[in-house]
Amino acid sequence: MTDNESGARGGLGTIRNASRLLELLAQGPAFHHLTELAQESGMSVPTVHRLLRSLTIAKLVSQDPTTARYGLGPELTRLSNHFVSRHPVATAFAPFAVSLRNQLNATVSIHILVDGEVVCIDQIDADDRGAFRSPGTTQPVTRSAPGRVLLSHAPADHWSRVIEEDPQISDTDRDVWARADYIHVPSQDMVHPAQVAVPIRDASGMVVAALCADVESAAEAAQIDRTGAALARTAMTCGRTIIHA
Repeated sequence: MTDNESGARGGLGTIRNASRLLELLAQGPAFHHLTELAQESGMSVPTVHRLLRSLTIAKLVSQDPTTARYGLGPELTRLSNHFVSRHPVATAFAPFAVSLRNQLNATVSIHILVDGEVVCIDQIDADDRGAFRSPGTTQPVTRSAPGRVLLSHAPADHWSRVIEEDPQISDTDRDVWARADYIHVPSQDMVHPAQVAVPIRDASGMVVAALCADVESAAEAAQIDRTGAALARTAMTCGRTIIHA
């Protein structure tokens, strides 16, 4: 029995180990070898195999019949779709999505913070998106505009946990980001656009999501300001209808 297994026995331990495997399956390639998962998780091969068999029966994990490798299962897609369709922020944003996209002529999206990643829960593409489309996905929290918005308003322990893994970020950044009317993150490469994001606050004033718009890499300061102002107005309006998120 490995250290990870000996410290995680019983019902809660089984759930924790299963969650660890799902997290590993979400990283890297779409499918993974059993032995790779055992090595990365610190669990024995028989334990990993038993957990994967149970997760496969539940359709939370799928197994490629040709290679016998494991990947995330279709049940996760079904559950995530139900989560997004019922999310209070997505529901509140829906009436404003098209008009905001048309006003800015830009792709707009809303994001929530989950541990160390920012997750897109709704996105509407600009008309002139071009030949390549980037579907809503997860992003490193400190490298995206919505991630910085959300992290700067997260509890102190959450902030500390995330920046431990990113030495380029300091507590000063948190203060600057939290006070900013909007956050602008320039394009990091030729593929990903620059971003402008603002917080969405619910009726109690708590930051529950971030509203983001893509901007051109060469956008002037005045255009970025206009984008930030438009996002802030929409975020304030839709946030008033969010009772709990």
